[in-house]
Amino acid sequence: MKTSVMVKRFAQHIFILPLVIGLSFIFIPIGLVVFVISLSVVLFLKHSISNDIMKDAEINKDLFIRIRKMVSKRVTKEDIINDLSGACDEKSVDKMIYYFRDTSMTSLTTTLIAFAILFVILMATGGAEKPVIYLYPEKETDVLVELDYQGKIIADYPDYDEEIGGWSVTAYPDGKVVDKRDGKEYEYIFWEGEFNKKVNWDLSTGFAVKGEDTREFLQNKLSLMGMTPKEYNEFIVYWYPRMKNNPYNLIHFAGKEYVDSAPLNITPKPDSVLRVFMVYKPLNHKVDIVEQEIIPFERKGFTVVEWGGTEL
Repeated sequence: MKTSVMVKRFAQHIFILPLVIGLSFIFIPIGLVVFVISLSVVLFLKHSISNDIMKDAEINKDLFIRIRKMVSKRVTKEDIINDLSGACDEKSVDKMIYYFRDTSMTSLTTTLIAFAILFVILMATGGAEKPVIYLYPEKETDVLVELDYQGKIIADYPDYDEEIGGWSVTAYPDGKVVDKRDGKEYEYIFWEGEFNKKVNWDLSTGFAVKGEDTREFLQNKLSLMGMTPKEYNEFIVYWYPRMKNNPYNLIHFAGKEYVDSAPLNITPKPDSVLRVFMVYKPLNHKVDIVEQEIIPFERKGFTVVEWGGTEL
């Protein structure tokens, strides 16, 4: 078999790859790009493979199509030769059977494995979902919030200012902020992003919680941390619908690994900062895990509170 055919024959079934990738990632812009590019490559490879096989088997296009159809229908070699009435010798039929039958399972398996690896790589990076930042100065204060996120910000409200790497706002003691660029009032600063590399979350400690008990669990733990009812209610309203139907949820509140992935620099410097980032994984059954210690947060002076999370 030619080297070019050996390298490319896995593409006999690779048309599955762009379809599955496209469907899996169509909810993000890159999904459509991946689909179009990979489909174009696949069509080119399939055309090139067909030409190589016809040349190697020494048959024309009409015979190629006839034999391929019979091979795909599992017609025996003897019946194929008889049907062709001498138009093709046994050696050529053997090669066609090898290309389209004997290698098909290997090609399909290779494609599915490649997709699985790609899927894991793309999805393992995860992201920071709906982090919101509350600012509570003791008096009306102009505040610069700089976020050095190790990834791509995909949603923001108000708009993330690329020039300053964050937001320039006027903050008030009740938590409201006014964006200096558009002059509009917001309840908090919202952002969402995708990490540019996999974060090694420390899941050595945490909690295994029944899905139906997640609401009460979050209310108790978030209150213990020092979040106000308004803050933890908004947290629960966002996350609980995603978690309640899971048999169990493995929950960990990230520390240094999150702070290092999304450094936050605020000017003037706050007197107290609470950053709550929940990492959770749906489980089919309960697992044993060392319970994570929850350290209460003390609010004093200019206080900043942030919450967000991600699903593994």
